[in-house]
Amino acid sequence: MMQLLGPRRGTGTPNLVAAQGDLFIAPTFNPRSALLPSAGTKLTLVIGCSGQKRKKRTTAAELYTSSRFKRARAIAESLRAEYLIASAKHGILKPDQIISPYDMNLSDLDGSERRDWGRKIAQQLSEVRGQLCILCTAEYADPIVEAYEGVAKLVSPLSKIVPRHHAQWHEQALAFSRRVEAMRELYQAIDKRRRTGGMFTLSELGMKKLPVRGVYIFIDKSERNFLGRRGRIVRIGTHAVSEGSKSTLRNRLRNHAGLRDGTGNHRGSIFRLHVGRAVLERENASAALPSWGEGQDAPIHVRAHEVSMEQLVSDYLKKLEVLVLDIDDTPSKHSLRAIVERQLIALCSESLIPIDRPSKAWLGLSSPMRLIAESGLWNLRDVGRAYDPQGQGSVRDLISLDLL
Repeated sequence: MMQLLGPRRGTGTPNLVAAQGDLFIAPTFNPRSALLPSAGTKLTLVIGCSGQKRKKRTTAAELYTSSRFKRARAIAESLRAEYLIASAKHGILKPDQIISPYDMNLSDLDGSERRDWGRKIAQQLSEVRGQLCILCTAEYADPIVEAYEGVAKLVSPLSKIVPRHHAQWHEQALAFSRRVEAMRELYQAIDKRRRTGGMFTLSELGMKKLPVRGVYIFIDKSERNFLGRRGRIVRIGTHAVSEGSKSTLRNRLRNHAGLRDGTGNHRGSIFRLHVGRAVLERENASAALPSWGEGQDAPIHVRAHEVSMEQLVSDYLKKLEVLVLDIDDTPSKHSLRAIVERQLIALCSESLIPIDRPSKAWLGLSSPMRLIAESGLWNLRDVGRAYDPQGQGSVRDLISLDLL
C-alpha cells in the first residue's frame, strides 16, 4: 500500500489564477500522516543519502552532512523512530554501519540500472512492518516505490513536491516531530501525576486544595491520545492575566464546574458556553434555545428555560480530569501563566495540525466554531499559533522548573 503526500489542501499548491505574488509564498505542508501512524504502528524512515560527505571513514549516520540529511535524521530522532539510509552505492544502510566516503549518485546509472537498484532496495525493505516513510527525492523514491511489494504501508511525502519546496517540508516536518516529542513528555508527566494522586475530576473540586493562581489542563478520559492511551487534553486555561485582577484559580474552575445543584452559568464561563453550543448543534436544537450565549446576563425566566442545558453541560464537565500547574505569579499578560497557556495551546494545535486527534464521538466536533472542531480543543484564543520547543513556558521549560 503506497501513498503520495503532497501539499496541504488550500495552502500548498499556488493558484495559477491568483496574483503573481502568491507564487512566491512558501507552501504549508501537513506531515502528520507520513510521520505519525496510528498508535501501535511502528514507523521506519528511509532517508536518502547526500552528495555532501565527510572525508573520512565513519558511520553512515555521520558520513552524510547535507542540511537536508541532518534535518531528516533529527526528525527520526525526535519521533524515536528507526531509520535507514538509501545509498546509491551500498543500498540500504543502518545508521551504525561504518563506510568510507564515495562519489556515486543515482543519476550516474541508466534506467535499467536504476530499476535494478530499486528492486534491491525493495527487497532489503521487504521484512519491515508497520509504516515505511521514504524521505528521498523522486529520483531515489520512484524506483523503490515501483518495485516495493512488502507488507508495510509505504508513504513517499516528497515524491509529489517540487524540489525547491523540499527544504520547507523538512523544516515543517521537524517542527512537527519536535511537537510530538514534547507531547510525549507532557503525557508522561500527566501519567506520573495521575499515579501519585496529583489529579482530580472537576466534580471533586470542592475537596481539593489549590494554589491561588495556576494553569489548568482538562483531560477527557473517554478520549484516547496519540499514544493510544486513555486521556486526551481537551482544554488549557488560566486566569488573572490582567494587572490588578483578583480572580483565583478556584473561582475560575468553580465557574466552569457550575453549582452544587448541577446547574451553572454559561455566561460566566466560556468553556460552558462552547460545550452548550456543541450540544445544541449536535441535537439540532439551537432554534429551541436561542438565548444560549446571548448577553452578559439574562432575566430569571430566560435562565429558567436554560436550566436543563446547564445541567447537561455540568454532566459533561464534571467527568473531566484536571491537572493544575502551580504557578502563583503576579497577574499580567506577560506572566509565566499566560505564557504557559499560550505555549501549551500552540503545542496541541500549531497550524491546525493537532498531534492528538479527537474520536468521532467527541462532542467538540459538533461545535459551530471551526477552531474547536479542527484542533480538538475547547479553546479559541492562541489556537494554531507556533510552538517554541526551547522557549519559556515550553514542556521542557516546565519540566526544568519542576512544574510538571
